[in-house]
Amino acid sequence: MKHLKLKALALGLVMLGVWSCETEEATQEVEVQETIELEDNIEGLKEDEEEMPLITKIKTYTGSEVYFYGSKDYSGKLVLEDGECSSCMVLSRLSSLSEEKMNAFDIFWALSEPGVEVPEIILQEKKEKSLFQKQGWARSELEKTNIGNEKLAEIACNNNSFKSSINGGFVGGKPDFIDLDIIPKWRNLPKDCYSIPLNGVCAPGQRYRYTAQYNGIKSWGAKLCIKSVETPQNTHKFWLNGRLIYKAPTVYFSYYNRGKWHVPSGSWREVAANHTRVIDWRWITSINSNFRFKLRYLRDFDQVDIMMDK
Repeated sequence: MKHLKLKALALGLVMLGVWSCETEEATQEVEVQETIELEDNIEGLKEDEEEMPLITKIKTYTGSEVYFYGSKDYSGKLVLEDGECSSCMVLSRLSSLSEEKMNAFDIFWALSEPGVEVPEIILQEKKEKSLFQKQGWARSELEKTNIGNEKLAEIACNNNSFKSSINGGFVGGKPDFIDLDIIPKWRNLPKDCYSIPLNGVCAPGQRYRYTAQYNGIKSWGAKLCIKSVETPQNTHKFWLNGRLIYKAPTVYFSYYNRGKWHVPSGSWREVAANHTRVIDWRWITSINSNFRFKLRYLRDFDQVDIMMDK
């Protein structure tokens, strides 16, 4: 890993800069009185160019969905699992069933039903050893494991469940970065701003962001748990031109290619009010690459847990 910095811990993580914007009470309607500099002008926070379409997805027995993103213009693949409880995530446990690191083909072959056609762009990553097991070999094995009794309405980012569900499931065996029980206001995270369409000002209510970047690596595994806490004292809503708008906490995944940051098309994830969203992802490439994620528009008392491994 090359030329990486960390604001608080000496790990391969880059925390991007801090800035603030003026806010109003969330119960008030927005009035445009002045123009301020938007976050899109700040390096690292501007919108990334969309590229790399969704190839296919698989629904698992736990109800989570595993998405595969890739394109012919870039050697890497993003495999992303989206679910609602930390112990329900399949990617977190799949690697523990294999003695070797798994690429996109290995993951698709292990989780897809027998007889399902492998998309050509994923098939290109097939290795000789990949076919030693029958298609769908991991489905029955994973169904034997206990996914716990988490209920979305009762538990959000439970530490024991969150940590135990990744044992043996990360790129290097154990995560090299763990950050639990993040409350944006208490943690004093960098401030963020949702710029209201056409108005050029920040939406009412202080918002925060959490950003991380790995450089010069071929694989990156991570797991993120977010709860959007919606209360009168922690609302994500604001009025605009007579309409009540909910601006959700949003996760973006990016990779660097041909001199620009790109986001796989449609890969960002939003968190509904008073819901928990668990996201497990793997970037897998054949060449050293730069990756980052941006968790944006958090309010004061939202909840976040994250683990990462290179």
